[in-house]
Amino acid sequence: MIPQLSADDVSGAVVGAKATFRATLLDPDGEPIQGATITFRMTGGKVIGSTSTGSDGVATLNSGGHMTDPLGVWGPGLSGGYEAHFAGNKKFQPATANAAITPALFGR
Repeated sequence: MIPQLSADDVSGAVVGAKATFRATLLDPDGEPIQGATITFRMTGGKVIGSTSTGSDGVATLNSGGHMTDPLGVWGPGLSGGYEAHFAGNKKFQPATANAAITPALFGR
């Protein structure tokens, strides 16, 4: 089955190099898929981190604790955004969603 994956646009903080990434994974009927691992990465491949979806199908990752190279990560992200990726499992095929990152001085 092909799941539906969507990613929210985010506002990334230049000071402190952090942002909160959010993606939603649903089955073909629009029902949440719980416990699926979503990997967040900047366009160009730099992995920010991974987390699992909750009972609502939402995976949320605060990048603050995951950025070891803020400048190397934010450069590609600000120009090309980021992607959320679900690798798939026995029931669902892989899925990828892209979203934009807008710079902010301090973020939210």
